[in-house]
Amino acid sequence: MNGKVIFDATSCTLSMSREVTQTTGTKDSAAGSNSKGTKSWTASYNGLGIYAGDGAGGHQFKDLVDLWNDDTTDLVTVEFVPSEADYTWYYTGEAIITQLDGVFNFSENSTVSMTATGSGDITPVDESVTPPMTAP
Repeated sequence: MNGKVIFDATSCTLSMSREVTQTTGTKDSAAGSNSKGTKSWTASYNGLGIYAGDGAGGHQFKDLVDLWNDDTTDLVTVEFVPSEADYTWYYTGEAIITQLDGVFNFSENSTVSMTATGSGDITPVDESVTPPMTAP
């Protein structure tokens, strides 16, 4: 959000799919050949709801709610790092937050789950990235 990382997940899932369209037959060709159709993807994230009172050092559930509530055409930049031990490549894409869940129990850490649905491609990036800071 405005260049600020507002959520680091403890577990992630990336699902990608593509429609397959089947061509109809003509007088010169048989029906049934497949062609590539529209691609789509979703990224699901789970993490602890760790909060910092100053809004600078933790996951801010309010910021996630603001992004979910946003009815403009603005998209959220999503980065998906497949391996915590290997920060030499990752995926990035633009998405809409389509699901947001928070579980807030008394005297326990809260948990946050979020699903982002991609708009356009999710692109692999081959470059070293800085691991997110772990919360205290």
